[in-house]
This record gives sequence, structure tokens and C-alpha cells, in this order.
Amino acid sequence: TGLTVWLLFSGLRSDISGGVDVAQVAASPMAFKNLKLNEKEVANGKVDATFIFDSAYGDDEGRVRWDGAGCEQLSFKVTGMVLNAQYLGDFYYTLTMPQGVIDAAKAGYIDLGEHYDLEKNKVLHKKISYSSEDITVSKDGVSSVLTFSFEIKIGWGSKFEGVNPSIYYDTEYFTETGEADLTRGIYISDDEVNTTLADMRSMVFQGKAALPQYKLTLTAEVK
Repeated sequence: TGLTVWLLFSGLRSDISGGVDVAQVAASPMAFKNLKLNEKEVANGKVDATFIFDSAYGDDEGRVRWDGAGCEQLSFKVTGMVLNAQYLGDFYYTLTMPQGVIDAAKAGYIDLGEHYDLEKNKVLHKKISYSSEDITVSKDGVSSVLTFSFEIKIGWGSKFEGVNPSIYYDTEYFTETGEADLTRGIYISDDEVNTTLADMRSMVFQGKAALPQYKLTLTAEVK
């Protein structure tokens, strides 16, 4: 279960014009090394990690509580190296979500942020920023290594006003005039809370017992 990581590389291409057109294509000399998600090593394109839509860690109060075991996991720190980074140009990633998660985002349960365009039903490219300070050059100046680190994060949707349901359903809200807003938080009935959370879970899992699968694609293009 968890995230599947695919590593894609562009080839080096050199076109020479003259009496004869010659296209020379070489395999990219770049490579990834020490790729990890939350310090868990990626092996054969797999890592034991996944996004988890559960109660907030340590929430022991109110109607929706932490069970002492599972809790929300909505972000991952991705670290690693790109070898022969002197050839590196654009560097970006895409996060492909299962349909159930996309449906839950459209319903307002989840916020996919900059990873997915809900209106166009399109996965978005997210640029991975790096600077010269992140690149170490060998003593002979022949090769270089980029050490990178970035965070992937999704969130709770507008249905829960951007906070964990275990917090949202236990919060007392007020209007601008100071009156209690009976349509939000603690004032929502237990039946509606149960129905909403059951609907979200059913939508995310799509009737399957296994955790939904995600695909993280890192792309290192040659400059």
C-alpha cells in the first residue's frame, strides 16, 4: 500500500545541421540517489507510505476523536539527490490521485491544492525549486550532485473549513454579531456527522478494503 514513485528522465539530444541532418540521442547521464519519503527509503519504485484521512493526532475530546493508533497523514517530505546535476534543467513532480480522492475533493471533503485542477480534471506539474547552493561540484569539476528536499501537502476541504473533521465538529462557531452559528461545527447533529464521514470514507475507498494508491512522478529534464 502507499505511494508508487516513478522516475522519468529526458534524453540528451543534439541536432547538427549541414549537408546531412544528423540527430544524436544519448541516454541521460543523470540518476536519482537516496530517494526518501518521510525518511523512508524508496525501493524498486515503492515506499510504504500513503495519505491518511483520519482524526487529528492526540484529539481525545469531543464527538470525533483520535483512536490512539491511526491519525491524519496529509504531507510528505521528499528528499534525495540528482547525480550529474550539471545537466539538469527543469525539475518538477506530479502527484496522480485515485479517482475516489478526486471525487472527495470535488465534494469539498479534501483540498488537493496545487496538485490537481478539478475544473479541467487535470494533474498539475509542480516545479521543484533549487539553487546553485544546493549543488555540490566534484573537485575535478567534472560532475555535480543536487541535494533536494521539498514537501508534498494536501488538506481538508471547504466542507470542514480546512481543518480536520475531528476538530471542526467539536468547535463552536459564532457569526460577526456574536451569535452562535447553528449550521457549523458543534451544532451539526450527530446523524449528519456520521453520514458525512461515512460518505467521505466510501467515496475515498470506492468500496475497496485496501488503501487508495497514489503515484508520485519526479521528472528531471536536461537543460
